[in-house]
Amino acid sequence: MMLLQSLLFTALLAFQNTNVANALPEGLPPRATSGAEACDDGATTGYNRYSAIRFSINSGQQDKEATFVLCPGFYWDLHAAGVSDSTLNVYDGMAVICGEDGKSSNNCTFAKSTDHVFVQDADGTDMILMGIQFVDAWSMSIRTSINKDSSNTLTFIDCHWKNNRGTYFNLVRSTVFVYMHVLLKHCTFESNDPSKDVITVQPSGKVSLE
Repeated sequence: MMLLQSLLFTALLAFQNTNVANALPEGLPPRATSGAEACDDGATTGYNRYSAIRFSINSGQQDKEATFVLCPGFYWDLHAAGVSDSTLNVYDGMAVICGEDGKSSNNCTFAKSTDHVFVQDADGTDMILMGIQFVDAWSMSIRTSINKDSSNTLTFIDCHWKNNRGTYFNLVRSTVFVYMHVLLKHCTFESNDPSKDVITVQPSGKVSLE
């Protein structure tokens, strides 16, 4: 196991330029429509409830290789909701973006879950999460399965982690735990515990910064 523990790496994460205008990546998959609804901003159609996006992904009614748009202001307090299985499963080819333009200024937040996101498959198609804030995870915020195809990448754009506990049965202390290639673009980590072991990279994985 290789631990990214250096203060330099943590500093690079903290000071990445988040003021760069992040355009939506080219080639995003078709937009998910199953369970989507009109958002409160009056301009966006997307997902404003945890149960709706989770059902859409897991029920088979929506192709998983799709772009799921979160409503601006989307906030999941999974602890308050009493959700026992609160992790969002992300699959090959899936994109999850905050608002129509995928910017963190739209204030989409995953909060107070054991884990925020688990990547179920990693066998050839890129995945994207964009403009999302991850806060107050009790275990690891992001976990991935073993990468089956070294050519694919899990990309985070304009995503931000704050106040995550980063513990897993006292065996692993990390906010992000990966077995695959993870690309971080204009992302930040702030006040996570532990502060040094922000990312744990297993031998089949790697992390890149842009």
